Amino acid sequence: MSRHRRKLCGSTKFLAERICAKFDVFHLKDRRLQAVEAVNAPPEFMMGKQLIGQSRTVDPAKLADVGVSMKAVAD
Repeated sequence: MSRHRRKLCGSTKFLAERICAKFDVFHLKDRRLQAVEAVNAPPEFMMGKQLIGQSRTVDPAKLADVGVSMKAVAD
């Protein structure tokens, strides 16, 4: 089973597990993604790059939910 944690910087919401095989950190300002840090999480990294380049707003709740795909976060 793959373990994954996602954290939103600049927000009080984050999900975490003590031990994980991959993780990502999203830095938001005014609901716009400013930076993404990802380890062993290529979809999160690539979609994060696209969202940064497009300067789109995102729903922090969707972004924090590891059950929501990054494609759904971008919609």
